[in-house]
Amino acid sequence: MRRKPKVAILATGDELVMPGEPLGPGQIVYSNGYALRALARAEGAETVDLGIAADSVDATTDGIRRARKAGADILITTGGASVGDHDLVKRSLEAEGVTIAFWRIAMRPGKPMMHGRSGAMRVIGLPGNPVSSYVCAFLFLVPLIRRSRPRGHPSCARDGAARPRCGRQ
Repeated sequence: MRRKPKVAILATGDELVMPGEPLGPGQIVYSNGYALRALARAEGAETVDLGIAADSVDATTDGIRRARKAGADILITTGGASVGDHDLVKRSLEAEGVTIAFWRIAMRPGKPMMHGRSGAMRVIGLPGNPVSSYVCAFLFLVPLIRRSRPRGHPSCARDGAARPRCGRQ
């Protein structure tokens, strides 16, 4: 029996504003973390919210360090994985010793996705676009969590009907 996998979620971007806060020019409401936490919890993971890192290498590397300190098995980053001036996740991950296995995939939505590893901690860099982020999380994060769950985990418990709540039996 193993413990539940711990998933830490770090959003990046100066443009992100928490729900309910007033939006300024060029800002958007932060939503990825809520969707990703719900998805991870539904798959039997414990989650840690690392908040929003500003568009700087220092802020992003600080978030990566906080994920390690929290004992995360999986670090999820959202945003900052493309190639623009403020896309600093790859640089920050490499500065923290993360070995990048792949960066960019031939998929839409989701092209700027990345995966890497730092010791035992897996890292998945998701796009910032909410639809792209969720699609990539469903396709790549869910199987990773399922492989990391304790044996006999009840996440496929039945909801009173004849069908299970997830695809794994």
